[in-house]
Amino acid sequence: MPYHTAILNDAAKAHAALSVFFSHEVRTIYSSEKLLLPAVANLHSQVESKELKLLLSEYERHIEKQLIRLDEIFGLLLLPTGERETDSMSGLLLELKKLVATTKNKVAREAAILQSVQKAIHLKIVGYANLEMLAIALGMEEISNLLHLSAEDERDQEGLFTEFAVRKIERLFEFAKH
Repeated sequence: MPYHTAILNDAAKAHAALSVFFSHEVRTIYSSEKLLLPAVANLHSQVESKELKLLLSEYERHIEKQLIRLDEIFGLLLLPTGERETDSMSGLLLELKKLVATTKNKVAREAAILQSVQKAIHLKIVGYANLEMLAIALGMEEISNLLHLSAEDERDQEGLFTEFAVRKIERLFEFAKH
């Protein structure tokens, strides 16, 4: 076999393997969103802060939009919508459930909830950004653009939760001074 043919065969094999990996990872992020949606919805009963309840409600709507975008990506890939087990998100949500169950102090429980949601957001930022890079490598421009939007939307959400946490901490310190 000529050298250039061997290189082309290797490139085709690499492209095929990346495509399979990409479709697995799209299913993984889809599963993460599907797991996170009811978990966030269940947090409403665990928080007293109206501001945090509103933030969690807005994040639920955000997750629903992410799922719609992922449905669009599945359509562009000509793949049925599907899920794949995700140990990382499952582990984060299990940790969240344990923290909420064992943290009786309202302030500490809300801090634990904030921290856990931010961990999930960070996981999704990395997932969407990596998928975007893979889509670019695979020549999937429209899909990479959608994944870029998803990563940016996650960064925006992370900013909202961080701003809330900073305001909450500042109020606690002001309260402690008096």
